[in-house]
Amino acid sequence: MKIAVLTQEDAFYIPRILDLLLAERRDVALVAVVPGELQPGHVQRYLRLMGVRDFVLQSANLVLHRALDVLARVVRVGPSRSVVGAA
Repeated sequence: MKIAVLTQEDAFYIPRILDLLLAERRDVALVAVVPGELQPGHVQRYLRLMGVRDFVLQSANLVLHRALDVLARVVRVGPSRSVVGAA
């Protein structure tokens, strides 16, 4: 049996879950990424939802994860920071 994983891009939780899944299972044939909530057009909604302070903190956290993902493409540095990096 082959497994196909359908997920959205995420910098916080899904990459680590994929790391574990792909390390344990050899029957994953496909990882497909669909557009998720992390879209530039959603900034106003997140700002209203979180407030300025938490929005800035989460944005900084996302930028850090994205930077570490770029670095991980050159040098392996710990767990994956993106779904594409994990796959």
